[in-house]
Amino acid sequence: MGADCMAEYLKERGINWVIIGQQTSVKASTQPKIEWIREIVEACDKAKIQVFLKDNLSSVFSGCTIDDKWVWDKRLGHGKLWRQELPFEGK
Repeated sequence: MGADCMAEYLKERGINWVIIGQQTSVKASTQPKIEWIREIVEACDKAKIQVFLKDNLSSVFSGCTIDDKWVWDKRLGHGKLWRQELPFEGK
């Protein structure tokens, strides 16, 4: 779909919070691709929508670095915690 198109879709529908995680119970066959997660987070950022990345994504993010700013909690300024923003936080 693309981040720009997805951002517009989310805004049009009044979405104000997106939770991203792996299906429970966690197994390799239900692990999302990091590209999917990145595209959703980038779309949410463009649409100014809060993002909550569930802890069960840790295996997906194992190769991420501090440079992957879309993954990390923006409030901390360093890569210690996944983004776990709440609706209307900081507004």
